[in-house]
Amino acid sequence: MKIAPVFYCVNYGSKILLLCCLSVDLYAYNSILTNGDLSHAVSSISMSSQYEYSNNIHQQRDTPISGYNQQTQLALGYKLSLQRTDINLGYQAYDYRYNDDSLDNEQYWIGQGSVNQRLFNNQVTATIGHTRQRYLLDENEADIPSNQAIRDVSTLSGLWTIPYSARAGFELNNTTTIANYPEAEEQDSNRNIAALTWFNHLNNKSQLRLASSYSNVEFPFYNQGYEKIESDIQLIGKLRKGRYELTLGHSYLTQDTNVTKGFTYQLSYNYKFNHQSITLFAQQQLTDSSIIAKSTTHENSQSLSNTAQVLWHDSIKLEHQYEFNNSGFNNNVSIYFNNESSAISVAEQDTNSHSQEFGITNQLTLPIGKKISTSLTASYQDSALQNGSNKQQWQSTVSSSYQLSTHMTLSFAAEYTNVSNHQQQNQYDEWRYSSKITLTY
Repeated sequence: MKIAPVFYCVNYGSKILLLCCLSVDLYAYNSILTNGDLSHAVSSISMSSQYEYSNNIHQQRDTPISGYNQQTQLALGYKLSLQRTDINLGYQAYDYRYNDDSLDNEQYWIGQGSVNQRLFNNQVTATIGHTRQRYLLDENEADIPSNQAIRDVSTLSGLWTIPYSARAGFELNNTTTIANYPEAEEQDSNRNIAALTWFNHLNNKSQLRLASSYSNVEFPFYNQGYEKIESDIQLIGKLRKGRYELTLGHSYLTQDTNVTKGFTYQLSYNYKFNHQSITLFAQQQLTDSSIIAKSTTHENSQSLSNTAQVLWHDSIKLEHQYEFNNSGFNNNVSIYFNNESSAISVAEQDTNSHSQEFGITNQLTLPIGKKISTSLTASYQDSALQNGSNKQQWQSTVSSSYQLSTHMTLSFAAEYTNVSNHQQQNQYDEWRYSSKITLTY
């Protein structure tokens, strides 16, 4: 049994999102096989240097100022699969240098990693996970260094599987998670979750799971916390050429004398046919602002509330991908909607905050020969923020990469962003142009 680590939605600004997308496109692995099927090691190192020019580097409406930054990136990746151990590490370090003295130079690192160890005939599994993420402190403000921060999320979990027949058994799970916000201490949290699950393989295509869990969450900044009990039923299986997961449950949460309860659900389905695939994801859950991003579908969307809050989080995403005759030419369209409403404020302040967003993204990738690849991306996002303002953002990107050699790639990109907001001072448009060279080993 292999347990995947839980990673949370990361929020970069528009500039950083572009860089990450390029890095993923250029990220390559070299495989080394040893000891037959018992060991599989994968390692990589990627170094890049980028120059980026902006005609509105402060993202202001009335007095746009042009400027540039020079960015150096080092990305390290390592994967190791043994008979009882899995290691997965991927971290990136960035160094930003701005020509504008009013913008602070930046050095930071982000990424995620996990170590998974199976014991006693694979019936006991221990997992250690870590992720470091970049997010906006205030989504209503400009995407500049002073409005960006880092958070760390560390997890330690243990799973004990107790089969009592060839098809059925129990699972005992305990997970401890620590979330640390160096620049927003009110969101720091410690949580412990204990769960009991009964499972039954109904046939070779479907599985039924009944689960109950208890969560204890503490916010050290406020010396407050809450307790939550969840029960759910889950059906996992295959339908035609797709795989589905359907979960229906109920959450009961208490914080001092406050009580919040309600039904929860999660539905996911992935269907593949010919050269196309369709993915549907929908969920409603009771969680809190410390551990969940406002959007699990769009990276440029998370900002923190001023106080730690218990939230009802609803989201839906529909994605369609089409590939033309295995040529590498493909088109990907995704539509998403997210809604958050506060149920309880841990700081015992006003709990009427509410935010929602709708967005659509289309990406077209066109390879030209074996060495050149071109990508066209267009996106629109409409956000109703917690402070009552409404924000619309249009973004278009044209990028192209050329493989100079086996280990060297040259890429160029042009990006246009238009942001409108009923708060006039927060409206702007911006052009960004970048060139980048990457070495991968």
